[in-house]
Amino acid sequence: MKRTKGRIYILITLLLALMNIFVIDSYAVGPMPEKIKIGLYFEKTGVSGVKIGSQTGFQIGYEQEGNFIRLMHELPDKNLVVRKDAYFTAGGEEYWPQSNRPGGKKYGPYHIQIGKDHSDYEGAKTQIASLAQKGIKVFPAFYNGAFKVWTGLYVSQNEADKALREVEKKSGESCSVIPPGAARVQVLSADNQEVQCIFDSTSDYLMIRPVQVEGKLALIDINGTVYRGAVEFKRLSDSDMTVINVVDFEEYLYGVLPKEMGGHWPLEALKAQAVSARTYAFLHMDKYKKFGFNLSGCVASQVYAGHKREHERCTKAVEETRGQILTYEGEPAYTYYFSASGGHTEDVRNVWGGSGKPYLQGVEDQYENLEEAYRGIWELEMTPEKVAQIIKAQGYDLGSILSVKPVAYSEAGKVIKLKIVGTKGEKVFEKQMTRNVFGANFFNSQHYTISTDSDIYVMGQNADDKVLTTVSEVKALSGAGVTSFKPSSGRVYTKGAGAKKSYGVVPDLYRFNGKGWGHGVGMSQWGARGMAESGFTYDQILTHYFPGTKVEENGQ
Repeated sequence: MKRTKGRIYILITLLLALMNIFVIDSYAVGPMPEKIKIGLYFEKTGVSGVKIGSQTGFQIGYEQEGNFIRLMHELPDKNLVVRKDAYFTAGGEEYWPQSNRPGGKKYGPYHIQIGKDHSDYEGAKTQIASLAQKGIKVFPAFYNGAFKVWTGLYVSQNEADKALREVEKKSGESCSVIPPGAARVQVLSADNQEVQCIFDSTSDYLMIRPVQVEGKLALIDINGTVYRGAVEFKRLSDSDMTVINVVDFEEYLYGVLPKEMGGHWPLEALKAQAVSARTYAFLHMDKYKKFGFNLSGCVASQVYAGHKREHERCTKAVEETRGQILTYEGEPAYTYYFSASGGHTEDVRNVWGGSGKPYLQGVEDQYENLEEAYRGIWELEMTPEKVAQIIKAQGYDLGSILSVKPVAYSEAGKVIKLKIVGTKGEKVFEKQMTRNVFGANFFNSQHYTISTDSDIYVMGQNADDKVLTTVSEVKALSGAGVTSFKPSSGRVYTKGAGAKKSYGVVPDLYRFNGKGWGHGVGMSQWGARGMAESGFTYDQILTHYFPGTKVEENGQ
């Protein structure tokens, strides 16, 4: 999580608050995996290409049944470019010939194959050496299980056809034009953009990993961020190129904990976080199955920063809990967590709905230091115009806003029903939407109260019984009878023993005073910190926030 006054621990506050569903029985559970695949770029964040680097060089191949199949000899290059086999300018920018045709040199996905297929890389390498002596620049291509020798990055069938005759004449071998392929990926040297190889398979995916050198970590730089393990590339029909970090399961957690809590936090809190993060990952291994990986590297799963942000104390917490997960009645538990609750965690049914789980009920959170916690105590102000703008962007056009008022609170003190009235109608928002309607990244939690500049206290049946309300919700008794105030505009004046006061019929400003940051379900990270500082162990912390659970080795 991020730092402001130690904000490294907060980003995951948005975990699942950005999601609109809560399904607790949808993921398959099996043995603890050795590896995990983390989607770095996919779907809307998919890329046309990436730069990768390694101080030890690269191995190029693919994964089959968990084993790395190496295709070529090790590449000594320290830096490579991996991109779609598509249309690019000389500067590496992708373009679409149907819509734009930039000037200068251009490259495309048409190629010429020279000669026959080869069963292994050695055969292709021999042919490549022979053609190089004839002055033909070629590269190996792995296409559905066979090695081929290709030349050229032509932008059209016509351009490739014209080049074909010259290549046949120069090589003395029969040639054919290779049209574009939807799954094809190029590997190029970063310095001179020379093609090192092309990978094209309908069943396997290109994987590149750093060369293993004794005494050194096998690290790979992907667009400036360093990761352990390998990187896999996929071209899927519903996104641009997908880029995946394939890493040891426990080492993945090395890159999660520093973003969630930070190395300066108490070790027992870090260990509680390690078990929570491990259990979450273990239980959600099928979350992105359709994309061919397990979890994303952002707040939709768990924030993952790779190797650069690793911290020795976080790594220690992972290692001292290696293989441990949290279970309930023998099954992995749903270990949701967030930054701060504001004094009491929330029942999952009041956030995401559903039938709930016995261990996902609200518990007292007395050890949080809200004064120190980032966004532990917060205040927001919004005009009616701002409220109207925000909710309209969410799809709710209520016209000019007349009233924003909580109408139901949970036992934990969180808003579970919020009524917004406008000139075009009214809408009652429930559960997480009492926060998300304003934007989960903007509105910190469901734990808030609302005051306005038109608030007024009216006396109840007893002198000490005062009720907070607004002018538009009261009636006045005068010599002319009972007067109701229509919620449109104007002001009402009152006069008592003191000075005369005026109140707007419709508020001009809403103040939201809140506590905590995040969805509020499961473990409070600031609460875990406070418990650890008070002497509680990591398993005691976990069983406090998830009553009835226990920590077990490998889920056994």
